[in-house]
Amino acid sequence: MHFNNLVMKTMFYLKCDEVLFDLKGFISELEYVLVEVNEKGIPQKELGFNRRGEIIHIYPSNKFKFGKYGIFDSNIFETNSIKNDINKEEFYQFWNNITL
Repeated sequence: MHFNNLVMKTMFYLKCDEVLFDLKGFISELEYVLVEVNEKGIPQKELGFNRRGEIIHIYPSNKFKFGKYGIFDSNIFETNSIKNDINKEEFYQFWNNITL
């Protein structure tokens, strides 16, 4: 989309859980991961949560295991089949409140 000579990137927001992925193979307490994916299907950011709703994984980050590489960083998601599980505002409510 173009808006006053600015290019607005389309981003997708996914909730990846144990039903779809073996997350416990990465971090044993990991219940689900919120993933921001760009228009090319490449993950940009990840937030991983435990059963209590606490953030236990952040990508990119130097603070957490897999923070330099991400859990889904080697995946390319098929953007024409992505259904947003959450919206941008919900994702950034978590992202903007983390302390690195």
